[in-house]
Amino acid sequence: MPRLPPALIREAALQNHLLPLLLRACRDLPSARNEFRWLQEHARDTVHAKTRKRHKALPEDALIHLKSPRHGEEKSQCPQRKDSSVKSKADRLEKTSVAVDANSRRSLFRRRVFVHRGHRNSVVSHTSGRGLRDAFQEQYTARSHAQSLLAKFIARRARGVPLQYILGNQPFGNLEILTRKGVLIPRSDTETYSQHVAKLLLSWLHTATFASHTRLPGRRKLRILDLCSGTGCIALLLHSVLKPPNLDSNIDLEILGADISMDANLLSRRNLQHNIAEGLLHPDAAQDVSFQQMDILRLARSNRSKTRRLFNHGSPSAHQDAALDDTWDVIVSNPPYISPKDYRPGGQTNSSVRKYEPKLALVPPVSGSSGDANPAVDPGDLFYGPLIDLMSSVGAKLLVMEVGDSQQAGRVHEIAMEKFKNRDDDVRFERWKDDGTERLLSTSRASHQGLTDGLAAEGTQAASATTDSHASDRAVVVWARELAEWRMSVRWDGRV
Repeated sequence: MPRLPPALIREAALQNHLLPLLLRACRDLPSARNEFRWLQEHARDTVHAKTRKRHKALPEDALIHLKSPRHGEEKSQCPQRKDSSVKSKADRLEKTSVAVDANSRRSLFRRRVFVHRGHRNSVVSHTSGRGLRDAFQEQYTARSHAQSLLAKFIARRARGVPLQYILGNQPFGNLEILTRKGVLIPRSDTETYSQHVAKLLLSWLHTATFASHTRLPGRRKLRILDLCSGTGCIALLLHSVLKPPNLDSNIDLEILGADISMDANLLSRRNLQHNIAEGLLHPDAAQDVSFQQMDILRLARSNRSKTRRLFNHGSPSAHQDAALDDTWDVIVSNPPYISPKDYRPGGQTNSSVRKYEPKLALVPPVSGSSGDANPAVDPGDLFYGPLIDLMSSVGAKLLVMEVGDSQQAGRVHEIAMEKFKNRDDDVRFERWKDDGTERLLSTSRASHQGLTDGLAAEGTQAASATTDSHASDRAVVVWARELAEWRMSVRWDGRV
């Protein structure tokens, strides 16, 4: 990693003596300033939460909400957080000054009222025997505690601890995903393709006569598997787009998240409850979404009947009307895909990721439950063959698999062609890039070169004029049966 320019360090120190520490992780001043604001807010919120516990019995009319001045914001480069998040955090970080006229001040002393800063820039006042002096002392103590806490947060960040682990959350679409050490932090690329998947499914549901394929006549039923679900961010974001929290919807959803990690499953359930409580998920999500601990690689080696039974046993409708051999419509997966070589020091994996994020969620196992020792398969690609097998086992019509880069996407395409070469399924393959570009791929090696060269096209999210040739592939997508027919007709004009 290159050294920071001395001039940049001096400029940061002139603004705040703690900013140079953040430059170690952020590498640029705008990002360091933004992270400073977020950490400052987190320190204040932590102190406020403790203060509120000591002062629970406050009258409702004691709350005086003050309007804080808006503050400038800057785009963060490390890590990427939503612009709306930057705006809200900047608003809540502003200091609020309160002007009290002479009569009001005398009245405060006569009534022996104490004033302290409440949560989110509000001033809370109520009668107390301690007097105003004690209240001001409490404010001073709270500010000192917040400053001390901020210094500790920044010291952790300077050592490379991910910002999301310090703050305890990460914006993901319109959701707030709770984060904790031991569970992979959601990435913005995952958010982008997850939203795209949800919008495509909505389009399909609105244009296709889906009711004839459902298990409940007259209702639109969609069953989705999120495999290697981690924090549950993909499953929850799909639900929030398909069934918005404040709108009526006639779509019946079943979403099952599966992960081998117990820590991940516990956190995903917390995220489900948290986002419902915050009004960010439809209340139906409590019945529509569930998370189970499952070994995906081991499950992929089971026969079709057993696989369906295990997934259906863990589904939200397991105790309702679902049959044990019911099929699923969609599989979305962000599996471990970093090879041991790329994970080692000197490889492509950031040192902060290696040090603090779980290897289990990043690198496929080299032995144990996988049972796959095929030397022809790149160690980083271990999950993709089993995921394609699971697509066939559960009868899914759409499979979306996140990949690390374009080279891996090419290998996964080869795996998919090999898996489907002797099957009668009507399938189509695509690659989705970071910039929104979509590419239709060949379904057999014979037509591989011509089709991939001829059918590259801009995706709905790409720029209209040009596309970035350096953009990396982010997902390999497999469409099957009626969804493949629909996709070809609406996106690729029926080209084969």
